[in-house]
Formats: sequence, structure tokens, C-alpha cells
Amino acid sequence: MSDSLRTLPLVLVSAVLASAVTAWILQRPPAADESELSADALRRARLERDSLRDRLAELERSRAIAVPADAIRSPVLDDAAIQRAVDRWMQQNPGASSRGVGGGADEAGAAPAAGAPVFEDVDSAFAALLADGLDFDRRSELWQRIGEAGLTDAVLEALEQQAEDHPGDPQLQLVLGEAYLEQVFQAGNSPQAGAWAMKADAAFDLALQADPGHWDARFTKAVSLSNWPPFLGKQNEAIRHFELLVDKQGSSASRPSYADTYLILGNLYQQTGRPQDALRVWRLGAGLFPGRQDILDQIAAVDP
Repeated sequence: MSDSLRTLPLVLVSAVLASAVTAWILQRPPAADESELSADALRRARLERDSLRDRLAELERSRAIAVPADAIRSPVLDDAAIQRAVDRWMQQNPGASSRGVGGGADEAGAAPAAGAPVFEDVDSAFAALLADGLDFDRRSELWQRIGEAGLTDAVLEALEQQAEDHPGDPQLQLVLGEAYLEQVFQAGNSPQAGAWAMKADAAFDLALQADPGHWDARFTKAVSLSNWPPFLGKQNEAIRHFELLVDKQGSSASRPSYADTYLILGNLYQQTGRPQDALRVWRLGAGLFPGRQDILDQIAAVDP
């Protein structure tokens, strides 16, 4: 796989996340005190909500996977408000918390690809996911094989139990967070995906609490945040994480995947009205990774 396509599976998951979280927020039940609003205030609030719905629909129609559409200027919901929306939706949909969205027993018996691992039990699948030297793409392929074996529910449950027993293990928390992102992808454009997204973000936070220098956990969290709907206000948080990654990368041995940090951070700067910062970070990335045509293309687009 070429370096420029290395993060495509993760970006695809994140693009689905953006659409799904939008749907989940828009479908949340009204606040408890909405009935106390005056008729005029309630009518205005609903008009604003409908306008936001239309703007988000337009955003999703114009979204590009590699370079999402410009951020819209909308009220920002803080994490507490987002969590309350999740809790309300889950209370109204108690059956939705069951596992298996990413593949369960009904997927058993699917023919695996030639040369792909075939898992017969939870232990072998669990060990494969935690093997050294794997990245998101490779673990995503393993999850596909796990689903084909009908083991998704059991493996996810084992991961959750191990992560609960070992909260200070950053790699375990990373793998669990990635597993939740796989559930986001499988849930598609549905409110349930929003709950999985929140769980993934919390797992990445635990990984970074255990090891603030864990590059993969910070990068995966940053990519995920960069693709949340703009009205949730996560882009600036994503930028902060990418900036920390740039600082860390400058003091460690280079890896081909480091180029993605410069590409995506520049994209985020461009989307948030900071074109000079975007050009600066793209040029920095191009100097360090001259073979990355996608970074050179971004520079050429703004500085022909």
C-alpha cells in the first residue's frame, strides 16, 4: 500500500463517523425544559434546528474524504451536552447497546480471502489483534476476518474486559478504541454510531493518559476528531493533537506515516481559515517527505 493511501481505511471510518454523529445529534429527543419555552421562542428554535439540518445535509453532500468541506459556523455543543444526547438516545433504545453491529454469528461461514488468517476461537483472534508491529489498516483487516468467523461479539467483550482490568496499558486501550471505530463503520449513518464514537474517543483518552507520547493513539484520535461534524467544535481539538504530533515527530526517528500528520494538519488549518499556517505545515511536510505527491498537490493548489 502506498504511503498516500495508508490512512484511507481510517479516513473512511471517520467519514462515516461524521455522517453518523450528525444523524445521532439531530435525532436526539428535545431537552426536558423545552416545554417551558414560549410558543414564539420554541418556533424560532425549531426553525434554527431545521436550518442547521439543511446546512449539515449540504455539508455531507459536498464532503470530500481526503479534504472535508469547510467548517460551518454553528453553535458548539460541549462534551457534556454530547454525552447527555448519547445517554438519552441509549435510554430510549435499550436494545441498541448490544454488540454484534460489526458482525456476529450471522456472518459466520463467509469465505475468507486467499491467504487471510482464519480464526477458530477468541484467544487466537485476541492474540492476533495485539501482535506487535500492526497498524490500524492491518487490524481492520483482522476485524473483517473475525467477523467472518462470527467472533466479533466475543472478541470485543474480551477486549473490553482486558482494558477494564488493565487501564494503564496504552496499546490495549488503542486497540479497543480502534475496535469501537470498526463498530462505527458497521453501524453506518445511524444514531448508534455516535455512541460507539464516544466510546472510541474515551479509549484513546485512556491510552494517552497512560502514555502521552503514544503516537498511534494520538494520531487515531486526531483523525477521528477531524471528521466529527463541524458544529460539534472538535476541529480545534484535532488541530491541537496534530500540533503535538508534529512536535513529537521532530524529536524522533522518522516514519513514512509521519507525513500524514503534516497533510491533515494543513488541511485543518485551511478549513479553519488559517491558509498561511496550512502552507507552512505542508511545506514542512514536503521538505521532510519529498515523495508525498498529495502534499505537493496541496501546496500547488494554494501557491501555484
